[in-house]
Amino acid sequence: MVIASPSSRQPGAKPHQHGLSDSDIRCLREKHSFLCDFSDSFIRNTSIGDLMKIQSTALKAREIERAREAEDKLAINKAALMSTFTTVKEGRDNRQTVLHPARFLAGAACSSTRLWLAAREAVGDSSFPAVSSYDMGAVGLAGHVLAKGWAELHNLASNKLSVKQFSINNCSSRSHGKKVGEEEELQDVGEFRLALRVMRTAFALALPCNHSVLALEGFFFQTSFCASDLVTVEKKAWYLVKFTDYVLGQNADIKKVLWLWLRNPASNTLIKTMY
Repeated sequence: MVIASPSSRQPGAKPHQHGLSDSDIRCLREKHSFLCDFSDSFIRNTSIGDLMKIQSTALKAREIERAREAEDKLAINKAALMSTFTTVKEGRDNRQTVLHPARFLAGAACSSTRLWLAAREAVGDSSFPAVSSYDMGAVGLAGHVLAKGWAELHNLASNKLSVKQFSINNCSSRSHGKKVGEEEELQDVGEFRLALRVMRTAFALALPCNHSVLALEGFFFQTSFCASDLVTVEKKAWYLVKFTDYVLGQNADIKKVLWLWLRNPASNTLIKTMY
């Protein structure tokens, strides 16, 4: 905010040091309320530039105070989570026309690992019934996922999931008589990026408890899609697909082991597999 120039003196107003009259100071206070905290003498003996600095400092201090208030509020809310419980009533839900109110609870404010392990403990080693009626069109991605992609995505321990199943080009290939179960290779990094985005969105809609693709996407963006590692490679998309599919497969195997461990915590299966 800029300090306005003093108004022209009213007839009969007595000038003071630095040329500020009583009417000038009244005008400044009306336009800039922070000056109400200072005396007439202070305002007259302080340059306009210094008054601007005081105002700027006060604004910054106010912004810091607001940020601290927000941080304190978040900390208080987090501390209250341990003693705040929501009772979930029984009801009906068919995932489409009848939605249980539990679907609209606030998101889980815990680690992704805890969320996933709790989900596996609750669901077990069975898969969710696969459907393809999620509203991908709402985010501009309708028609980007193969039927096989939806089927494998709902299988929590699938090792047949591939990012190629989320490419719109493969969907169009299927419509032109391509054999079932075959996916064409992605041609460039741009196509891979889009397929990865489609897969991440599909996971968010179908399996919100699984953050593995979010983590994978975060890695690719942090490394500019492994640009430094693939600088001399011609078929960059091929390597990105292979790496992604490998991670998805390993993730599925780890999930199987974690589920076995959850069923028998005394077992050392997890340790043997990881090391």
